[in-house]
Amino acid sequence: MKKKLTKIEVQEIVNRKYVRKDFINRHFGSSTYTEYENINNTKYKKKEQTDNLKIYLSKTPYIVLITIASTFLFTFPYFNRENSTSLFIKILYAISFILIVFSLYKIISKRELYIQVLHNSFIINRREILWNEIMTTGKLIVHGKPSHDFLILGLDSGEILQIDIKKSEIYTEDFIKIIHLNKT
Repeated sequence: MKKKLTKIEVQEIVNRKYVRKDFINRHFGSSTYTEYENINNTKYKKKEQTDNLKIYLSKTPYIVLITIASTFLFTFPYFNRENSTSLFIKILYAISFILIVFSLYKIISKRELYIQVLHNSFIINRREILWNEIMTTGKLIVHGKPSHDFLILGLDSGEILQIDIKKSEIYTEDFIKIIHLNKT
């Protein structure tokens, strides 16, 4: 059995990987990492609210995709009514129609489970992580257009998990609060 690390040792591992100490990276770098010990501004206040909680994949990307494809299909012919339709535009129409059908299928289909919160652990991607294995919780923001944030978990084995919570129906801070509530 592997030696279990202390919280300070896990924090050092996470800091080596994500925290940039020099001035340029700290202020102009492509990512920033923040560790959270406590979060107060969240909808989860008690552990009982998280019992057997199921968090599903978000359907928002498909809604955005169907909106963009529909807007193109309905507005482009109006704005381009004077010109003849080229083969390229016909291909774009076909792709838009396929994207609409695919998005409708994903929106109407059964919701996909992303995270399941259990009494002593949570399951993500068929992997069970015990609450007492988690030593540090943090948020990594990768700057860009648009920026993207990840949940960073430092485990007592020294393993660092980077979880894309944006794919789900929950905010990163809310899931960090769920972890803090269940660890105690």
